[in-house]
Amino acid sequence: GPGLPAPSGLLQSGGQAMVRQPLCRLGQQLGHLLQEEEDGSGHGGEGGLWDLCFLADSSGLARGVVFRAVSVLVRQRCEWMAALLRGGMREARTGQVRLPGAQPAAARALLRFLCADSLSPSLAADPQALCELCELGCQYNLPRLVALCEGLLLRALDGASVATVQWMRALGEFLRLELLQEACRARLLRLGLENGSEQREHVYAFGNALS
Repeated sequence: GPGLPAPSGLLQSGGQAMVRQPLCRLGQQLGHLLQEEEDGSGHGGEGGLWDLCFLADSSGLARGVVFRAVSVLVRQRCEWMAALLRGGMREARTGQVRLPGAQPAAARALLRFLCADSLSPSLAADPQALCELCELGCQYNLPRLVALCEGLLLRALDGASVATVQWMRALGEFLRLELLQEACRARLLRLGLENGSEQREHVYAFGNALS
């Protein structure tokens, strides 16, 4: 009756009872599954759940650093990857996707995003890996990943070195991320280091590094 407390698990809102819904932890659980696979404690095995290999080839070697993934998740999360993994494409036949020029940290983070829709908290302390991951997000048409990276870069801006801020602004110009561009420009102005010609040189250097 009136005045009675809501039963356990219910909330009162405007005189009506609502069910208290626990937070969804699917992304966190999938992230733990990925970590188990990387640590060697998972039970996917060759040809099992982990049926796709990402090869992070940052050095031009014939075989880069290998990260295993679940192809059905990757196909659903990324249209570019889905097109690559269907039909008569080499990647569909071999179950291997090469990421030319990708550093292992960025490749690992890309895999975590595709399979668990999350990023490792440790990325916040690694602006260079975030820049590389953001570029991969643009390359594979993953706007949510790009937005997550831009948000983390903005949060890391105040503690970043001058060289890192210049690198981040070059990334913003190269990938047309307006919020990141303006935040970096404001940071350099506060430091009295804004220089148009010098900044153009950083943009050209950034473009050459990604090519």
